[in-house]
Formats: sequence, structure tokens, C-alpha cells
Amino acid sequence: MNKEIVDLCVALESLAGAVEKGWSDNRSLNEAFGWHHPAIDRTELAYIPLSLSKRIRKADLNIDDEDLLEILEKVPAKLERIKSSTLPYFYNGNGQQAIPAYISTLEWISSLIEPELTWVIHNDPSVLPPAISRKLKGLSEKINEIEVDQDKLTKQIQIINEATETAESLPADLQDLKEARKKVESISYEAVTTAAKISATKENVDNLLSAIKYNKEESDKLVENCEDSYRITTSKGLAGAFDQRASQLAKSMWVWV
Repeated sequence: MNKEIVDLCVALESLAGAVEKGWSDNRSLNEAFGWHHPAIDRTELAYIPLSLSKRIRKADLNIDDEDLLEILEKVPAKLERIKSSTLPYFYNGNGQQAIPAYISTLEWISSLIEPELTWVIHNDPSVLPPAISRKLKGLSEKINEIEVDQDKLTKQIQIINEATETAESLPADLQDLKEARKKVESISYEAVTTAAKISATKENVDNLLSAIKYNKEESDKLVENCEDSYRITTSKGLAGAFDQRASQLAKSMWVWV
């Protein structure tokens, strides 16, 4: 509670104690002093400020209105004046004039506090009508039955956020995919064309290899024939040379002989 509210409650309780202790007779004022006095006794008269203090404390009242707090700050001094100047006349036969002044002052204080108390009471289920209170209690129990897994809820929220981001970026992603698909199609066409060229080149290479193999075989045959011809030629040449030399030697021997 605000300090001003605490001081107000203390002042109300002090006034209630003074009113109750101001007289020792337990009769009502109407019985003791006549018809022009209220039909309440000293304890009931003291309960007026005491009940207001109890309501304020129960509500644990906090007020934000600075203007109202400024007014309430002055109330304890006013109640002290009631104690010193008005209370002494409650029980000496002048209560018909003193008690209304006392009650009017408390009603004025109550009018200041009541709007704030009413707001607090409207937000307190314990003071609601029974039917509404029971319904509210049932709803509260149903709410309490709902178990919330904070971690799971946080993960779900994260998934939703990520899905939202993905959905927002989807048009751009689709455009990128379209462009990438065009590039892939272009590359695929180029790959097919290149593969066809490679296949044709391979076929040419295979043909060249076959031709080279055939030419090698022919070359080998030619080399072999050349070697045979060389051997034959060499043999004939040597034989002719030997014959010529033998003939010359024979002639030379004949001369010598």
C-alpha cells in the first residue's frame, strides 16, 4: 500500500479506539441521551472508521492518482481534530450535533476511497456473486488442467516462425529454382551435345586404331619379306663372288703351272 494509505488506516484505527474508550456505558446513545441520538452504542459507533480501515487493508490498496494521494495525506490530521474537538461531545448530551459531524467526515473519506475499493473488489473473485464465483472457479479449474509444456511450446513457436520466414522467402526461392532449372537444362543440352561429339570422336579413333593395326601387320610382312630378300640377295652375291674368285684363282694357277 501507499504510505498515505497506511497512515490513513492507522488514523482510522486510532479514531475507532478513541471513540470506544471515550465512554464506559454499553447502552445505545438513543437509550442514554434520548431520541435525537443514534440507536447505536459506543462499539458500533467506533466500528464505522474501523470497518473502513479493514476494507482498505484487505484490498491492499495502491493508488496511482497523485491528486487523490495529496488529499488523503491530509486526512490523518483531520481525524486528529475530530478526536480532540468533536469526540468529547459524543457522550455528554451533545451527541446529536457532534456525531453527525463525525459520520459526515467518515462518509467523505469513504467517498474518496470507495471508487478505488470498488475497482479492487470487482477484480477479487471472493466477493463476486455466488453463481458467477462458481462459474469462475470451474473455468479456473479447467485452465489449471491444461498442462503447458513451455519447451515444447517454445519449439513450436520457433517452427512456426521459421515456416513463416520460409513462406515469405518462397517467391524468391521459386525464382531462383526456375533460373537454376534453366541453367541445368542448358548444361544438360551442352552435355548431350558434347557426349555426341565425344562418341563420334571415339568412333574415329577406333577406326584409326584399326587402320594402324592393319598397317602394322602389313609393315611387319613387308619387313619380313625384305629380310628374306636381303638374305637371298646376300647369299647370291657371296656365291657369285666366290665363283668369280675361284675362276680367277684357277686361271692364276694355270699360269703358274
